[in-house]
Amino acid sequence: MNKRQKGAVLSYINTFVQIFVSLVYVPILLRSIGDQEYGLYQLLASIIAYLSVMETSLSASIMRFYCKYKSLGQTEEMENTLGTSRLIFWGITAVIAAATAVIYVFFEPVFSASLGPGEIREGKIILILLMINVMININNYNYVAVINANEQFAFLKLLGIVSQLVQPLVVLIVIRHAPYALTVVIIQVTVNLMVAVLRQWYARVKLRTRVKLHRLDKKLMRSMLIFSAGIILAAAADQIFWKTDQIILGQMYGTAIVAVYSIGSQIYLAYMPLGMAVSSVFMPRLSGIYENEHNMEKISELFIKVGRITFYVLALVLSGFFLYGKEFIRWWAGDGMTEAYYVAIIVMVPFTIDLIQNLGLTILQVVDKYAFRAKIYFLVAVLNILTTILLAKQFAGIGAAVSTGVSMFVGSGLIMNWYYGKKIGLNIAGFWKNIAPIALGTAAAAALGFAVKMIFPAESIFSLILQILLYCIIYAGAMWIGCLNQYEREIVRKILGKLKRRH
Repeated sequence: MNKRQKGAVLSYINTFVQIFVSLVYVPILLRSIGDQEYGLYQLLASIIAYLSVMETSLSASIMRFYCKYKSLGQTEEMENTLGTSRLIFWGITAVIAAATAVIYVFFEPVFSASLGPGEIREGKIILILLMINVMININNYNYVAVINANEQFAFLKLLGIVSQLVQPLVVLIVIRHAPYALTVVIIQVTVNLMVAVLRQWYARVKLRTRVKLHRLDKKLMRSMLIFSAGIILAAAADQIFWKTDQIILGQMYGTAIVAVYSIGSQIYLAYMPLGMAVSSVFMPRLSGIYENEHNMEKISELFIKVGRITFYVLALVLSGFFLYGKEFIRWWAGDGMTEAYYVAIIVMVPFTIDLIQNLGLTILQVVDKYAFRAKIYFLVAVLNILTTILLAKQFAGIGAAVSTGVSMFVGSGLIMNWYYGKKIGLNIAGFWKNIAPIALGTAAAAALGFAVKMIFPAESIFSLILQILLYCIIYAGAMWIGCLNQYEREIVRKILGKLKRRH
């Protein structure tokens, strides 16, 4: 198994750990610190999330240019890229510090009517700590880019898995003695700082990386900022897509419908990382193909290959949720949340198109055409606000979900597939021809799973788990018999062979 395959497998493990921890950790945390403390934590996290948009966008920018120069063997340019990005990061850190200072000053006047004096004091401390957390991340992305560019995915993914497990365990131990939102944030920042130190050590010591500004390359700096602007626009659109529906529903109907809708949104947001796990390890390879060969046919082959592998995972989860989602939500969130199932399904189906083509976003970054996607995504997100207002008036949460689902289908499905094919040169027709057999195999597996469910209804959590496990076996069998190609079968054999040798 090569580095990219190991990275992809570990990405999925990391994703499943993240989902599992969320399902177990959040309810326990909520009960441990109470609604008010948890609400305070979420409120501050939502505020700081808008500042962290700049942080996530520049990480992609570094990867784009660092991988470009690495593929061309230009060591000095690689070092200069890191040096230039460090200057940009210092500037962004100053902007975020200033923005946080403004929020700090206005925090009490804005929230004094809804928060008590103790919550205001605690909230201000949390705000500063979360700002520090963002700053740690920003100034650590140079080293993340270096580790990814050298295809040392296993180190990053294992570090992510460990931190995903350690942080909630420490939180659950400590909050027994200090059940406050501030406790959670202090542990979060501490664990993040330790992870950042380990990344820096690995990049500097193990990979012998130098961050050096050989010269002030204004053209490179301008290119990095322009490239980042498109990703910032897309990130802003994400905020609109995933946050606005609940605000509109809250204004129209109050908190009860928002609570139901939020359960559905947690499901489809947990679905999201499954489609992003594989594509995250292919930036270095794509940069090498594009910069050295300019071979779009080869890139198309990779696009199809990654899309198929991603769809195997997503189709299993989507069809499994279609069959057993109502029972799962009833067990996890309680009775009265049935509508959340329909909210999740309505969004997950069109969202799957975007997720199985997630490598396309990396390709757009490599060929420096990401701005088009950002503009389209932002326009569609704004359109989603208008259609949500109209549909939510008539159909409440279901209407909001339909608006989001249709907007996604138009933007990610129709417009972006046209752009990938006509403007980028990807083989979109070939992509969907390769996806179709998996979709048919999934439908056959789901039909058999539905028959089993009708004969043996899942009336307890134990029987639900057994049926889900049985469906996983049915699905795996259907894929092995009718869908996997030779390359995919070889990957499965290698994974099973490694597991067998370890035992």
